[in-house]
Amino acid sequence: MTELLADLSQRGIRLDAGGDQLAYFPRAKVTPELRDRLRQHKKEILDLLRGPAYRTALPDTVPASLPEPAVSVVILESQPHTLESCSLSALGQTHAPREILVLGVRRNRRMQKTVAAFASHGVRCAATPLDASGEFIVLGDGRTLLTREWIAKGLEQLADRSVGVAYSDHELLSPLGGWTQYPDRLTADDLARSGRESPTVLMRRDVLVEAWRPGESVSTLMRQLARTGWQLKKQSATVLFRGGKHELYYEQQGLASETVTLFIPLSGREHTWRELRRFLDRQT
Repeated sequence: MTELLADLSQRGIRLDAGGDQLAYFPRAKVTPELRDRLRQHKKEILDLLRGPAYRTALPDTVPASLPEPAVSVVILESQPHTLESCSLSALGQTHAPREILVLGVRRNRRMQKTVAAFASHGVRCAATPLDASGEFIVLGDGRTLLTREWIAKGLEQLADRSVGVAYSDHELLSPLGGWTQYPDRLTADDLARSGRESPTVLMRRDVLVEAWRPGESVSTLMRQLARTGWQLKKQSATVLFRGGKHELYYEQQGLASETVTLFIPLSGREHTWRELRRFLDRQT
């Protein structure tokens, strides 16, 4: 095991004990061979991480001068009429972000003016979320508003190194109102179902670098992370969501990547088909 730990240290791989789970970071550096060796020595490594020598090396208190982690906000799906309020909700956080990056504004003069107006507050244009410099990154849908403690509460969940993404419930700002509520933890199977779109999340930068693929949705990214062993956990603060033309936005987003087959046994009752066809034609 000593040889294994030396190999991990040389590669810059960190180990952490989260409950009965062994976490390792950055995951992209862990080869299949190393992963097998970590599984074989899991109990020994966990005992070492939790042992007296390890615990006594930890400070009893956190130094008051310890700097707050740097957070970058990346605004996706920007809209001219929502960009300003979305930026203000990020700037008004109790844990202030280091910077706010706005994607997709180069061809929209109105959004360019908004970015320029907030430039002194760290708002700027970017081409990809990987341009963010913070240790933690918010991937925020441009149609959402963050409640004041959203970043702070999300960071509390990410204190567990086995958690790759912190997400939250959404309050829908539509004429009918309502909520999109999620379980405390999401799995890859959960995210494969309709109604599981969480367009605003908080994650570590190294986790984003590991899974980011241009053109993929946030939910696709989360699904990939869940499949590779990262935990996805809900935080207590919520976001306000203004997207979609009606209350079924989330279900439609999920269905956009699915094929739906209807089996309707009419049993010879052809007179019912006209009415049923009119009903189906009205569906989105």
